[in-house]
Amino acid sequence: MSIKLRIKDGVLFATLFGIDLFRATSYSGQYKNLVNCYAHDVLLPAGVFFFSKSINMFNGNKYAIAAYVFLGCSAFEIAQELGLYHGTFDPKDFLAYAAGAGLALGIDALTSKKNQKNLEEKLV
Repeated sequence: MSIKLRIKDGVLFATLFGIDLFRATSYSGQYKNLVNCYAHDVLLPAGVFFFSKSINMFNGNKYAIAAYVFLGCSAFEIAQELGLYHGTFDPKDFLAYAAGAGLALGIDALTSKKNQKNLEEKLV
């Protein structure tokens, strides 16, 4: 994996982490519960996906990384249900984790080198 791709993935990780951190400290509106709970559960797997990709986990196989991230987040949710980890079990979190992994795959597809060339050709 080239250094350019690692930097791109690192920047995407930092961006998603920053959005998640900013959201947690600043939003207090009508949808506070939705934003503070489920937005975090979508942004966290997406950020972890790009972090894992930047360190070349699973040799950069994006589908293996997405599955790993989803299963890892789900393991913490199951641990909450069993009382092994603090927090509140919510079965809807599994959907949010899947959405986060899907979001990461979508962002990765949009920012990959293969698609950039085709996108540039379509725009011209």
